[in-house]
Amino acid sequence: MKIHFKHVSKLTPIFVVLTLTGSCKKDQFPVVPPAGGDVTILHPDTVATVPVIRDSIKKDSLNIGKQPDTAKNNPFDPPVVVKPPATSPTGKPSPPTKPVTPPTKPVTPPAKPVPPPTKPVTPPLPPMTTPPPPVTPPTSGIDMVGTGSGALILNGLTNKKLTIKPGTYTYFEFKNFKNVTVDGSHNVKIVGGGVHLTNMSGVTLMNFDILNSPYRAVDVYDVANDLILKNLTMTNIGDVCMVFHADKPYNGQPSSYSNNIQLLNIVADNISTFFGGNGSVTNNGFTGLIKNFKMSSCTIKNSPGLSDGVFLGCAEDYEISNNRINNVNSKQGNHNGIFHLQGNGKIFNNTCTNHQGNMVRAWMCSITKPGSVEIYNNVVWNSTRYGAFELQVPPSLKATRAFKPGITAKVYNNTVGQLNTGMPKYFEGRLLDLYDVYTSVQVYNNLLFNNRDNKILNQMSSAGLTTLIKNSNNVYKANASDAVADLRTFRSLIPGVGASR
Repeated sequence: MKIHFKHVSKLTPIFVVLTLTGSCKKDQFPVVPPAGGDVTILHPDTVATVPVIRDSIKKDSLNIGKQPDTAKNNPFDPPVVVKPPATSPTGKPSPPTKPVTPPTKPVTPPAKPVPPPTKPVTPPLPPMTTPPPPVTPPTSGIDMVGTGSGALILNGLTNKKLTIKPGTYTYFEFKNFKNVTVDGSHNVKIVGGGVHLTNMSGVTLMNFDILNSPYRAVDVYDVANDLILKNLTMTNIGDVCMVFHADKPYNGQPSSYSNNIQLLNIVADNISTFFGGNGSVTNNGFTGLIKNFKMSSCTIKNSPGLSDGVFLGCAEDYEISNNRINNVNSKQGNHNGIFHLQGNGKIFNNTCTNHQGNMVRAWMCSITKPGSVEIYNNVVWNSTRYGAFELQVPPSLKATRAFKPGITAKVYNNTVGQLNTGMPKYFEGRLLDLYDVYTSVQVYNNLLFNNRDNKILNQMSSAGLTTLIKNSNNVYKANASDAVADLRTFRSLIPGVGASR
């Protein structure tokens, strides 16, 4: 006979399971047979004495020799249990017992294999040695600022993501920001005022509107690096929309210039000049230098008094790309440039229609390193004054001790038409007004249409001061229908010539 013991806890009853399997062996279970035929069960927490009456045990009550009922007697079901009596055989309460240390020898498993369960059992997951990292909610680390009205004034912030509380404000004033994003979530307006920025490094302002300001929309003071303004609208701005006041003398150190100033996807409607930089080239060198200025995917429209759209007085490696200009300078009579740029860089993929002034006035020079100017893949149509592009080194720039000529200038794959329609007529509007640039120039693969003559250049440069090394494959068509598919997309009908659209 083998005796099994099951004990749940000290507070639960003790169960003794009796299964007739043969003779008892002490090395299989801790059994001490006392006198009188009782069996004492030893367990680390409890000692129980159970009477065993050998002659009265019935085979049927123990299900010995019967086939198992799989519906009721699953091999993994617990065996039949017999509860111990509450008293000893003499009728007296059993004396309290002390815990006995279990034997060190493990219980020998049954020789007969246990049949598998009738239902699949999902194996337990292996223990996790390293807990998974916590999941951060999407809004974690984003602070709400502002009250929804009045002024929003913030100072001395680092490594912050800020969301402005929706509402209408009078102005923003931000100072000493480093690695900060300020998001209006398209639910914020500044009415009658603007944004004042001082000492910005790694700052992005986005998704809000500036309306009906008689003065400026944005002023930038002192230090500005990695400053991005994007997804803004500026409507009815009486003065220059954005003014960059930094004007430190350049000495070769990063602290003496601004780097990576970006204007992205800004829509300006009924404004004065869009962006003005304070830079210059003088006898004493360069001041207010901006490296890597970028204006991309912006729109300037319905601005009769715009004048210069963007003026950069000292810029290296600028990029003017993918912008749309329409219906500007209808009340202007001055010689302006929608993009008036002094320095070097690239102007490409822009569309300028229904305007007065050159689309580009590139006053080219090298600054801290040799630089060039490239103008390509632009569309210019229907100007009342001046040609599409101007290349020049004005005498005032040439006269400075800091002047260094550029490497070269290239004007290629542009589409221009119906230029300089205003009266009186001082000169004809053409692809390029070419002045002295003190370097080489290349002009090729440009498409012109519907001008007063078929000439490509207004040649105003002096012999020996400007070298036109390439002037080829430029095509003129008298009628727009022979040049472009329509006056909306301006897709060229001449393979390899004109702007790609």
